[in-house]
Amino acid sequence: MEKLAQKNYAPTGMAPAYSYIMMTLQDENPQTINDLSSKLGYDHSTISRMAKKLADKELILQSFSGRTTLLQLTKEGENFLKVANVCSKKIEQTTATVFGKDGKKQLVQDLIKAYSGLKKNNTNNS
Repeated sequence: MEKLAQKNYAPTGMAPAYSYIMMTLQDENPQTINDLSSKLGYDHSTISRMAKKLADKELILQSFSGRTTLLQLTKEGENFLKVANVCSKKIEQTTATVFGKDGKKQLVQDLIKAYSGLKKNNTNNS
């Protein structure tokens, strides 16, 4: 799946995870790093590192208040999202073609179940 995502998101010029962050910001703008971390399941430090790269490319603005970092889309970020959203639609069509509607639904359920199990296992090992 990751190779498929990399291929489909190649037009953005960035790894797929950057598009996921940007699309999550598009859904609710602005958001904190903690919000994005919770929604996407990435470590706080990962979101922070990726946000810096997005800010360096002027796709987002970062504002700091104490220990909270707020991320907000820029006009350049909105342009990036036009490409990312086309990529998202393309990968959605590809997975629907490859897996079919029922197969795709089952795959998503299996991935959620596996993620939940890994998350639970990591919590128990901490």
